[in-house]
Amino acid sequence: MSDIDRLVPDRLIRAKDVAKITGVTVGTVYDYMKRGMFPGSYSIGGRNKAWSLNAINQWVADRKAGIPVPEGTNSSTQARDIREAVTLLRQPALKESR
Repeated sequence: MSDIDRLVPDRLIRAKDVAKITGVTVGTVYDYMKRGMFPGSYSIGGRNKAWSLNAINQWVADRKAGIPVPEGTNSSTQARDIREAVTLLRQPALKESR
């Protein structure tokens, strides 16, 4: 972990970096975002956009875990709710004690 990672736990990254991290093209990033299947971007001046590194890393982790992103939503709250539901479903059932 670099010094910058320790000092700044989240930072904004540009579209080229988002594409490298996710493995999709910049055009696909914007297409997914338009369809509501990707974290939203932040305006950083003019026409420049950037994304939260933490949000992008979570999106990748969700794809690795097989958690689908419902089309039409890029809500981090809904994605978190889906992750929590999947976690609960994967836990063994508690036995009733009598």
